[in-house]
Amino acid sequence: MKKFLVFIIFLFSYSANAELCQDFQLLDGSEPIVEFGMDTTQHWWAITSPFANTYRLVLDDEQTDVYQDITKPIFAPDGLKWACFGLTQTGWELITNDTIIELNASSPGEIAYSPQNCILVYSYFVSSLEYIVIGNKKIEAMHRNPGIIVSDNGKFVITGSRGTRKTLLLNGNETTTFDNILYIGFMHDGSFMYAAQVGTNWGIYRDNRLIMDNFLNVSNPCINKAGTIAAVIVQFATGYAAITFNDEYTEPQIGKIYDQAGFLKLHPTEALIAYRAVSGITNYIVFNSAEYIGGKECGEPFFTFDGEEMYFIGKEFDSFVSINGLRYELLMDMHVATPIAVKPRSNTIAYTSSSSLMLKYLGEKRIHSGMMTDKTSNPRFNRFKNRYEALGFINNRLYLLTCSPD
Repeated sequence: MKKFLVFIIFLFSYSANAELCQDFQLLDGSEPIVEFGMDTTQHWWAITSPFANTYRLVLDDEQTDVYQDITKPIFAPDGLKWACFGLTQTGWELITNDTIIELNASSPGEIAYSPQNCILVYSYFVSSLEYIVIGNKKIEAMHRNPGIIVSDNGKFVITGSRGTRKTLLLNGNETTTFDNILYIGFMHDGSFMYAAQVGTNWGIYRDNRLIMDNFLNVSNPCINKAGTIAAVIVQFATGYAAITFNDEYTEPQIGKIYDQAGFLKLHPTEALIAYRAVSGITNYIVFNSAEYIGGKECGEPFFTFDGEEMYFIGKEFDSFVSINGLRYELLMDMHVATPIAVKPRSNTIAYTSSSSLMLKYLGEKRIHSGMMTDKTSNPRFNRFKNRYEALGFINNRLYLLTCSPD
């Protein structure tokens, strides 16, 4: 009788897992898989090698031609566009979601998109000369530093080197030279915010106008997609503080000074920030002006895609996750840097072990998972399909691992 009861309970547990977590084969292993990954929205991709020294990109069940070399895809923020470079026998091509552009290039450069309109900018090299292309506009550049920022109205920014100094090129026009430059981003009115160093002094600029200065350092630049709110961490002689910039404020908002501060995150739409800070021996996650105890060890904060929840992992004696200030014991050991995905207002999280996607109900002992694999990607919450997802790799086959909270 006891054996019968145990058998029934086992069947019920397995059935529940099967209902919540399902797995789908994406690639059958007919071509060796070189690399794979996902974006933050709903796409997956893999680079396969059909023959020796040849490669193709497979993206959402569609595939490119075979190339001698191919780069990882770069996705637009909305997930509707993507681009990469591919090398044929005749030269490099720019491959996008809807077209292929032949490039008279010796090597590929960079790919970037604007935050909301998703305007594409890309670059390529002909010997040492780099060409930057946005729409019908082509700019020549030499000896520039990595990184291109493009605005929703088609402006772009790069930095160039003049000996040991750096200069900002805003739509091809040079600014003053600096010892160092840190991009923040384009604001909603088309002006560009950045931090720059001259000697030991750092300042924050909007186009050529100095807004604030007398900082020992500026780091953790953040700006929302609409370009209405920006934030940075600055260092004073007495410590570190977060500063928020919002045109609705008459002055930038300076936060409390801490012994250490970093891992700054910005709410998607509101003037809300979160960051990790240390005062004395105490770890905090600071949510605007509210302080949450981070524990003896503390991870970095994150916002859900809609900004409804701010969360982080911490550890006292046991691991916990904090969501909007509410602490949930995880009832297991989890490193504070473990990537997790959070479905807003679901009281669940998802993470990947070395072999599977795991669905955890907060405040409960319930953990659900699907198939086991040899390797997994980081998890994400797919807001379009209302489920947690990760990629799993085993025996040269690629699987989509999914869990849907009930």
